[in-house]
Amino acid sequence: MSVHSWTPCWRTDGRGHHGFEKDLMTGKILKHLHPGQKVRVQGFEKIEKPFMNHFDLAVSNIPFGDVAVFDPEFSGSKDPARHSAARTIHNYFFLKSLDAVREGGIVAFITSQGVLDAPTNAPIREYMMNHTNLVGVARLPNNSLRITRERRWAAT
Repeated sequence: MSVHSWTPCWRTDGRGHHGFEKDLMTGKILKHLHPGQKVRVQGFEKIEKPFMNHFDLAVSNIPFGDVAVFDPEFSGSKDPARHSAARTIHNYFFLKSLDAVREGGIVAFITSQGVLDAPTNAPIREYMMNHTNLVGVARLPNNSLRITRERRWAAT
């Protein structure tokens, strides 16, 4: 169920799941592929307060890069981690998803190495460690996707 930054969020109480996709075309494709699900074609930064502390699971291959996200709750925050998260989209997705899942919920993301390695992301890592119970982290070799792509091409 993953198309670019598609971020599905589930609830276990039978209310289904919601998806957030910013790109209009991708959102329309997702609505077509998943007609019984709620797909919102809007940025994750537009999620309303009733959906904070609401979901059981947030899972995605989140976007990454030095792309800033306009979210006044983050950019205007006094918390240094939340404030800096608004400057890089991958850090933003991590912290915003922590807000969206309720106690005991799970955030499962594929992300770039910068979240774990970059010295400038130390406040983000510290925030996540102080506000979550870490279940696990897996580091793939940096050429994993290239090898998979090459094997796929060789098989065709």
